[in-house]
Amino acid sequence: MNVFAHDCGDLFRDQEIQAAFIQHALDRDQRGRLREAEEERLAAVRKSDRLNEREKLEALSKALFLACAERKLPITSVGVASKRQTLLIDLPAITERPLLDATLRNSISEFSHYAILAQAIFGSLFLRYAVHAQTDSGILNVLLDGQLLQEYAEEKAGLLDLLHEAVVTLAGHAVSIKVDFDAVETAESQHLGQHFPRKRRP
Repeated sequence: MNVFAHDCGDLFRDQEIQAAFIQHALDRDQRGRLREAEEERLAAVRKSDRLNEREKLEALSKALFLACAERKLPITSVGVASKRQTLLIDLPAITERPLLDATLRNSISEFSHYAILAQAIFGSLFLRYAVHAQTDSGILNVLLDGQLLQEYAEEKAGLLDLLHEAVVTLAGHAVSIKVDFDAVETAESQHLGQHFPRKRRP
């Protein structure tokens, strides 16, 4: 009786534990093979000759809603800005009043995770991914480039790159996010352990 394997199977149904296992117990090549298997499954939907564009969008949107539900990430709706080739992801309102700076920073980071999930599912169907929610100060919108998200998926960029290059607006006004990569590199050099991927910068 393989009790250990049975117990682990129960644990791995928890998305946080599963993600931690993939990140820390598997090497880059193993993670890449997992991504390739999932990409093959999703590409079959994106390239299907039996589905029209609306049906593809509906099928992939359902996959995104399911992925968000598994990770306990609330999501309201998915739409398309066709002229801009942008996928729009609408989230529940942020009800904090007033909107604190810490909440704003955390929300921008959290919005990036939605874009990461969406790009993994929709792939190159869209050039950009926009995540937004209503706040007491107006609509918070985070726009990320699809190619950058693909580089993140391939571990050629990290979350700090996404935050640094995201186009963020609050009530239509630009929100500037700058990452001091030199300081990050210095801090990492002083600590043993895993160093997360980042883009090469001049």
